[in-house]
Amino acid sequence: SYGTPAWRNIETAAAQVVGPVDVALASHHGYIDSTGPAVVRALRPRAFVIHSWDSAHPTMPALHNMLSEELYPGPRDIYATALKSEAKIAIKRLSQLKSSLGHVVVRVAEGGTSWQVFITTNADESDRITAKFGPFNS
Repeated sequence: SYGTPAWRNIETAAAQVVGPVDVALASHHGYIDSTGPAVVRALRPRAFVIHSWDSAHPTMPALHNMLSEELYPGPRDIYATALKSEAKIAIKRLSQLKSSLGHVVVRVAEGGTSWQVFITTNADESDRITAKFGPFNS
């Protein structure tokens, strides 16, 4: 982003308009050009979801931002869809993720007062639940 016009950073502008959310998707797989400090500070999610499939997903700066209690206080969980084994070796903080493999399903209770996260297997078409988190209050 060095020398890039500020208007190309649409992620920060959108996050500032949206404001705090319960769940946020890490843009661009949590790659180096996404999920910056201003985005994380504006969204303040209880949970992040990373659509990972490459050894560079997520990058250390993006993960650090998602985990940083300097950007906003309080607990947060991070769920990834398909972390590569080499990423787990290279990026030590990935051990702090709640899930690193499977489909991430967010179910909101009727009325929107609470929500849960379910991880289902991506090894076959069974959609078998492998983990459950929550409920969390909205």
